[in-house]
Amino acid sequence: MGNIHLTQGKYIQAEQLQRQVLAIYENALGREHPDVAQALSNLGTALYNQHDYAEAKLLYQQALALWEKIVGREDPLVAYTLDNLASIFTYEGKYILARTYANRALKIREKTLGPKHHEIATSLSTLALTYQHQHNYPKAEPLFQRALAIREKLLGQEHFEVAKTLNSLGRLYFQQSKYAKAEAPYQRAIAIYEKVFGPDYPHPLLADFLYNYAMLLRMTKRKAEAAELEARAETIETKLAQEKITDSE
Repeated sequence: MGNIHLTQGKYIQAEQLQRQVLAIYENALGREHPDVAQALSNLGTALYNQHDYAEAKLLYQQALALWEKIVGREDPLVAYTLDNLASIFTYEGKYILARTYANRALKIREKTLGPKHHEIATSLSTLALTYQHQHNYPKAEPLFQRALAIREKLLGQEHFEVAKTLNSLGRLYFQQSKYAKAEAPYQRAIAIYEKVFGPDYPHPLLADFLYNYAMLLRMTKRKAEAAELEARAETIETKLAQEKITDSE
C-alpha cells in the first residue's frame, strides 16, 4: 500500500504507513532483516519526495548498510539504495560523490541484470542528473536518451516512468534555450500523466510538469497558454495542501 501511495504522489500517507510498517518489522523481525531494510528504503523515498533530504539520507544509509550485510555488495537491492543516495548527494551539490554512487549502482545492475533491464534506466537517469546540475549537458543528454529508450521499450510508451524521463529531457533542452526541442518531451510527459492518473488527479509531479511547460511557453511569448497551465498547477497544489491539512488532523 505504501508503494501505491508513492506512485500516486500521496507522500504524506506513504510516510505515515511506512513508519508504522518499519516499527512493526523492527519489533517482530529484529533490526537486521531484509524487510526492515526495505521498509527503511521505502520510508526514505517518502521523505525524499517531500524534500526532507536529511532524514531520507540517514534512512537510505541505514538501508544500504543492511543490504550490504544481508545480500552482499553487488546485489540489485544495493544498487537501488546507491541510486537513492546519489540523488540526494546531487541535490546537496556533492557531484563527485553522487557520480561515484551512481556509477557503482550502474555497474552492479549491468553485471547482475544485463545492460537492457529497465532498472538500468534508473541508474542512467541518476547519473545524468549529476551532469545536468553541473550544466554538463553533452554528458547528460545521451544518458537520458538511453534511459528513455530502455523505458519505452520495456515499460511501454505511456508509462509514468517514461513521463519522468521525458520531463528530464525537456528540462535539459530548456536549460540550453533549445525551446523547440523541449516542447515535445514536455507535452508527452503531461499527456502520459493525465492518461495514467486522470487530468484532474492532484499529482505533485503533474504540477511540476505543468509549471515546466508553462515556463517554456512564457519564454516563447505564449503567455495566455502559460497562464492556463499555471492555473492548473496551482489548483493541484491547493488540493495537495488541503489533503495535507486533512491528514494532519
